[in-house]
Amino acid sequence: MAEIKKTVKYMQQLFNCASASKELYHSLLKQIVVPDYRILDIYLNGVPFGFHILYTVKKAPSVGIYDVIIDSCEIIS
Repeated sequence: MAEIKKTVKYMQQLFNCASASKELYHSLLKQIVVPDYRILDIYLNGVPFGFHILYTVKKAPSVGIYDVIIDSCEIIS
């Protein structure tokens, strides 16, 4: 539990920086696995676990704009 709290605090600090830098995100991202439609398993560098995310995509009224809604997020090892 302490490791999860430490990781959450670390991630909050990272997300609080207002950066759109691709280099920043590339340095954080270890791996993305797409096991099926609407499912992502995301692994970050320096984090000892991953995130299993189920999501829904809805098309917004404007052409080419989509909303991505996170339906659930679980921690995976």
